Amino acid sequence: MSTPWKGRKRPFADRVHTFIGDFPDLRYDGSQIWCDDCNIPLICWDIYDIRRHVNNVAHTTIKSGVSPKTQFMFDLLVMLIICNIPLTILENKSFKAFWNKYSEVELPSHTALRTYVPCLREDIIKIRVMDSTKPTSPLLLASKRLQKGTAVMQQQLRV
Repeated sequence: MSTPWKGRKRPFADRVHTFIGDFPDLRYDGSQIWCDDCNIPLICWDIYDIRRHVNNVAHTTIKSGVSPKTQFMFDLLVMLIICNIPLTILENKSFKAFWNKYSEVELPSHTALRTYVPCLREDIIKIRVMDSTKPTSPLLLASKRLQKGTAVMQQQLRV
């Protein structure tokens, strides 16, 4: 028995239901595809567009319950730490000028970003498993500023 649509394009509504069926956050109201988490209509014509929306940063942060600003702070802090860039780079005038020219996101101060270090440290300790049989890269989890000291005192603190 042949289907009535064989050789012809299926109506848009039928096609939409086939490719949004795997995404419970999305619904089709007859005219638009909506993301219930983001509460916005999507301009989606195929599965690629759906996957792109579901995997983008805004959707995942809304779904996880973390505010986009907090997620940005964590991501920026991780990037700076992994790249061995000091947090004081955020106060550099040239860096700020570059950032403001190419980004609409407000750059936090280094002191505001430092408040996220303890939370990040806890997350890293939970996730990172040290294995004595495999090499690992060092990761700064905490630091302490010395008021005054000599080279001998600093050497003793490192031991």
